[in-house]
Amino acid sequence: MSKIKKGYKWFAPYSRLASRYIIFSLSAALLPIVVLSALYDNYFVELIEKVSEKKNIAQIVAYENTVRHFFKEREIELDNLKDQFDHQRFYDFDAPMDLAPELEGMLRVLSDTNDIYGIVFFDDQGEIAHMFPSNSPLAPYDQMQVETPLQNMEIYGPSFSDIGLPSWIIMKSYFDRSRSKRGVGLVIRFSSLTRFMDDFILSGFRQAYLQVSDGRYYDASGHFVRERPADQLEAVVELMPGWKMYIEDVSSQVIPPTQQVRYMLLLTTLFTVCVILYVHYSIGFKLNEQIDKLVKRVERVAQGDVNTPLKIAGSGEINKLSVAIESMRNQLQKFIRSNLEMERQASMGQMAAGIAHEVRNPLTTLNTAVQALRKQEKEAEKVELLEIMGDEISRTNTVIKGLLDYARPRDPEPSFISVRELLEHTKILADVVAKKYHSKIELKIEESPPEVLKLFGDSVHLRQILLNLVLNGLQAMEGKKNGTLRIIAKHVDNNCAITVFDEGCGIPDFAKDRILEPFFTTKSYGSGLGLAICASLVERNRGQMTIDSTVNFGTTITLLLPVYEWADYEFQTETLEHG
Repeated sequence: MSKIKKGYKWFAPYSRLASRYIIFSLSAALLPIVVLSALYDNYFVELIEKVSEKKNIAQIVAYENTVRHFFKEREIELDNLKDQFDHQRFYDFDAPMDLAPELEGMLRVLSDTNDIYGIVFFDDQGEIAHMFPSNSPLAPYDQMQVETPLQNMEIYGPSFSDIGLPSWIIMKSYFDRSRSKRGVGLVIRFSSLTRFMDDFILSGFRQAYLQVSDGRYYDASGHFVRERPADQLEAVVELMPGWKMYIEDVSSQVIPPTQQVRYMLLLTTLFTVCVILYVHYSIGFKLNEQIDKLVKRVERVAQGDVNTPLKIAGSGEINKLSVAIESMRNQLQKFIRSNLEMERQASMGQMAAGIAHEVRNPLTTLNTAVQALRKQEKEAEKVELLEIMGDEISRTNTVIKGLLDYARPRDPEPSFISVRELLEHTKILADVVAKKYHSKIELKIEESPPEVLKLFGDSVHLRQILLNLVLNGLQAMEGKKNGTLRIIAKHVDNNCAITVFDEGCGIPDFAKDRILEPFFTTKSYGSGLGLAICASLVERNRGQMTIDSTVNFGTTITLLLPVYEWADYEFQTETLEHG
């Protein structure tokens, strides 16, 4: 049986409430990862399919049409130049090139466009006679040796520069190619032609290159590629003789990283599952351990142990539950003590009634007889014995009276009482006892004239309570010279707080829980009913009494008594509690 219990404890977190949350936790954590993996796989497959479609017919046709349209626009511009610049002096190296303002403006507008650097004029031998602008940093243009025929025109270039100058090409149109090489050319930005390859580029997966007639490769930005691209090149379209566009497929280089991503997702999933299981087990096991302690403590309370306080531990809900159980234990303890006190007072009342009937009457007879004998007796020794007997009879009567006061205290007759008058009256009565113990009594009443500090209660009860507390404090300072007993009264919320401080021996720790029990006393004399009667009278006057004591330092007793009539006081208390 013990083995079964031990195994159950090991798997306890998975067989209780906490196990219901593990499925939700795992689902909440794994579902996004699974969805992300599926989306990633779909995206990658679509991406690979998109990359593998190198010969996209629509893209190729659009690229060819764009390039042809570009060349067609340049051809129209060249025809227009030939019409405007048909005079022989523009094509004679030795003749000055005097341009009319309208012709110069035309050349300037053309050379300022984004695609054109300048205009060149060729003589009959095909040499450059003039160029516009004449101070172009891209010149000289006459070093271009590579020629590519294009219908009735020729393409020279592209240029190659070791100092980082942009590349360019010259597009030349002849007047009459069969008779001479005279013509007009446009110096065109080479990147204006290569930029049309951008639609074929997919970063990280596909690159596009343009191969010119001399075998060199250029990328989409018009830069020369010094190293020949990898063997994955595939020719897509030929723009003109010797000019071809190639596509480089690099998707195979992407596949290994995607496999690594898959492995990372898998490892992340496994790690997440392990972490969730570990956290679930740790929290669940700790939670069950704390709950087991609470259950055992509640079972001890159910078995009658209401005096051992519960150690409040944990955090959050466990802490709140511990506080609630501890509060329940305190309330149950007070309820049990209250019931026991009621039963004790009922028993004491019955016993007191019996004592009053069976003992007090004979004592009265004895006291009468002793008084009569003392008057007749003449021997001093016998008179002293009779006086002792009378004192003992009186002491017995006092004990019986105290017992009756505790067991059957009369109902209070409340009225408004001046706190100052109450305390000064008590001080006058106790000053004689204070001198006997070589002590003094100090009063401090915090009130703001003309307002007088008052309380509502039975004056007889309150005098009895205060006198009893003051006498106890003076007796506690017995043997201490120049001791001081302080009484402080002030208004606190809806109560009058009266505090009695003494500098006596204090209450031992073992007696603090029993100090209000009837007949319990730490003194060698007295009945042990004083504080019990005080507590009972304070409660009947709707007040509270607290005791705080430190051995060898003294005792502090605080009374909280209402300042309102009890009906009003109850109403205000209810308002504060529910307000």
